Amino acid sequence: MAEQTLNEILKTLSGNQLAFVAHRINMTTDKEAAEACGVPPGSVYNWPNKEDVRQAVQLVKEDSVMLGREQLRRLVTKAVSVVESHLDKNSLGAAVEVFNRTGLEAGATLNLQGGGLASMLAELRGLAPDDE
Repeated sequence: MAEQTLNEILKTLSGNQLAFVAHRINMTTDKEAAEACGVPPGSVYNWPNKEDVRQAVQLVKEDSVMLGREQLRRLVTKAVSVVESHLDKNSLGAAVEVFNRTGLEAGATLNLQGGGLASMLAELRGLAPDDE
């Protein structure tokens, strides 16, 4: 049997089955999902097309991961725009965030308290402020 797409499978499911699929992606068991959407658990276990329903759940889970990744990818652009707008307003905090998240080792932070620009530049170059 040829592999069906999610859209093809969803078109064949009943309203109760669609509701079950929607709940099942966030529930641990079929019973929980059935109860959450008001379908008797016994019905779920005895659906004649239960393999189609299971495949739909699996494909929706996979799609959800892809969807989540795409949503995060799109948010990155917005987040950078927000940081950029703060930089335009001479926001030191936004600038420090950029430095903390790019080009430094994980966990590295910049401390601009007391040392000013010389300390920041020295830290970026890996020098102590007195080494300049």
